[in-house]
Amino acid sequence: MTTLTQHVERELKWGLSATDHHRARGLLQQQFGPAQLLRQENRFYDCADGRLRAAGTSLRLRRENQGCLLTIKSQRHTSGALHYQNEIECWLNTSYWPRHPRPLDASALPLPAALRQQLGPGNLSFLGSFANTRLQWQRSGELICLDSTRFGPHWTEWEIEIEIASEEGREAHWRHFFASQGIGLQDQQRSKLHRFFAGQEGA
Repeated sequence: MTTLTQHVERELKWGLSATDHHRARGLLQQQFGPAQLLRQENRFYDCADGRLRAAGTSLRLRRENQGCLLTIKSQRHTSGALHYQNEIECWLNTSYWPRHPRPLDASALPLPAALRQQLGPGNLSFLGSFANTRLQWQRSGELICLDSTRFGPHWTEWEIEIEIASEEGREAHWRHFFASQGIGLQDQQRSKLHRFFAGQEGA
């Protein structure tokens, strides 16, 4: 049986250079021990008229190691490195992940009633995909993710994402944690999906 979870995600996002990504990996392993390795493939879908994207909502299927995760996100607020977004998630059977991307039958997905009404009948169109290698640590209620994202054959970006339980003092804490080791952070105000689309449209 599939179970939907819904919550507001609070996340810090910083871009890194390749060199600082390597240094951050060493620092996090030194502080928190070995990371969990996740190999993620991401596929994105929308209605033919692009209504989800126009509404600031994304629908993603993610193959993560041996699992398949459905995620729907809608942006609420961004300030510098801090992102607030509504997130709905559900683990699915791997039959939802065919070898080659194809249109997705929205009626077969376990969606909230309001979103199902928004989508209407018919299939969802495949928009594009990219791969991400994630090193992940859980520490004191926070999820620390160090990402290397391959958007295309000659396009890789590096970043760190930290899911925080509360906003109070956490951004300053993590900025100091990395800056004290000379690791440069660039506030990342756009999601991976937004950067992917921008790159596709600018190609």
